[in-house]
Amino acid sequence: MHRPIRAALLMLSLTLPATAAAQQPEVGRPALDAATLAPLAAKVGAQVDDAVDSRKAGGMGIALLVDGEVRWTRAAGWADRERRVPFTVDTPVHVGELSRLVLAALTLDLAAQGKLSLDDPIDRLAAVPPIRSRFPDARAITVRDLLTHHAGLPYSRLRGAYRKADAPVETLPDDAWYLAQPTGTVQLVSNLGYERLARALEVAGGAPLEAQLADRIRRPLSLTRLSWQPSDGTARAHREGKTTASMVAREQAALGLVASLADYARFAAALMPGALRAPSPLDTAARAEMTRVQNADVTFDVGNGAGLGWNLATSVRAGVGRVATLVGAFPEHRATLRIALDHGVGVLAVANWDEVDEVIFDLSADAFDALLEQRAGAAPRDRERPLPARIALPRGTGPAPPSALYATPAGLVIAGPRADGFELDFADLRFRANPRGDGWYRVRYDLLGVLPIGFSRLNRVAIAPVVLAGEPVLLGFGGDRYVLAGTALARDPGLSRYARFAGTYRLINPDVLSELAELDGAFLDYADGVLALGYEADFVVSVRPRLPLAEVAENLFVVAGRGANTGEEVRIDVTSDPPRITYSGYVLERSDD
Repeated sequence: MHRPIRAALLMLSLTLPATAAAQQPEVGRPALDAATLAPLAAKVGAQVDDAVDSRKAGGMGIALLVDGEVRWTRAAGWADRERRVPFTVDTPVHVGELSRLVLAALTLDLAAQGKLSLDDPIDRLAAVPPIRSRFPDARAITVRDLLTHHAGLPYSRLRGAYRKADAPVETLPDDAWYLAQPTGTVQLVSNLGYERLARALEVAGGAPLEAQLADRIRRPLSLTRLSWQPSDGTARAHREGKTTASMVAREQAALGLVASLADYARFAAALMPGALRAPSPLDTAARAEMTRVQNADVTFDVGNGAGLGWNLATSVRAGVGRVATLVGAFPEHRATLRIALDHGVGVLAVANWDEVDEVIFDLSADAFDALLEQRAGAAPRDRERPLPARIALPRGTGPAPPSALYATPAGLVIAGPRADGFELDFADLRFRANPRGDGWYRVRYDLLGVLPIGFSRLNRVAIAPVVLAGEPVLLGFGGDRYVLAGTALARDPGLSRYARFAGTYRLINPDVLSELAELDGAFLDYADGVLALGYEADFVVSVRPRLPLAEVAENLFVVAGRGANTGEEVRIDVTSDPPRITYSGYVLERSDD
């Protein structure tokens, strides 16, 4: 059930907005005014036009942010292809996870007013429903934990996460609120956490969220199309050249913001460290806190920085420095924001069609690189940049032999020895791990167990079995960051008593999300001390990922491991006939008897 949802024709606008007196760049920083940006604007504008003109698409918009101002915007394509409604810079569009940045800004504004503290226990503000915990020593969840995804709450209850706009609301049951991981130990992205934060903001602010948005952000920034209440003019979703049914997120505060390119760009620009023009929703100190790494002492995050509302990283490219990023995914909508914090430039892009993923990433990344080249002389990213000759192990880790089993966010990995390195079996696919000579291993796909094939992306990824905080784990390295790829898994022969429930299970309560993911069933299997819940998915080849289960009580399990997709509850009902499995709200019934 964790398969991600698979995820512009007409030039409409080219605006170089007139503003009050332009903010002066810092000493030694080249000015990027309209004339300087004109060649880049022409190039990016042509790319946007080509992106929507070369395929049956919806619409796309892009904005260039400089020194706290929106310097250029462009939109093209269709808000509604069937009705021939154009997509403009003022078209409201779903921005998905970019909703979180607005919640973060409202939180910091309330903190500046003294109405809450980032280190307040959240239960003081939003104690209902209570949060269950199987970790007796887990500390209290704070507002900061929710902002940085360190509360330990699961990602979501997947069933009912989205619904068609005309469908009845499916409320979140109380049993969905539990800790999947101990609070503060690892980043676990959670829409539930941000929804909990939204309720806390309403308590602390003494007003509904939408009213606070209007009072503290929309009005000061003169915005009209930034709301959690979609309007009739909101861009329609598109898939394969056709419009699809409008969706509503159950976690509306965390995912359901609707904003025009022009309005969200103005909001994002006002959060930039160099944004000096008034009005701004946040003062200088609050904006600095948003861009401070909050999780430097969280060992299992292996150096991946979390800010307040977005991700932070220091680029390995010379001259780039610190970068804040946030990616939004809503059914058939995508959005991406990236800001070079040390250089005062950024790019926002939005789109409303399903197949846009690589297009929106490449176009916005290229525009970002061009801004950095003009502002800081930074070389553009190398799309095929190889791994460095030597990769250092992160602080606090040491080399270790491969474990036999790893629980990863994508499922079970089985490792076995080879004369040169080791082999990995994942989802019925076999990979070879060959030593590089620095403690890391390069990965190759092993076709039919005989022919190693090096895909270009695999060539830019390395793995290393290490000990981290006393635990054997599998690290990954790619681009410029480490990833906690997996944690060692111990076999549990006692789980053999569930072997008789192994088999194929059909989904008996499908919803919009399962239909979008094209999932209608799963399977349970047991082999050599490992009980796993799996599913079949077709990508380039057919794969069968298996999520290993750890027993926490009779008939109650969690997805084993640390990090994304782990710690979520799975219940096997052995009293029903046929047996049933409940996972993230979905109910599966055995169908192979």
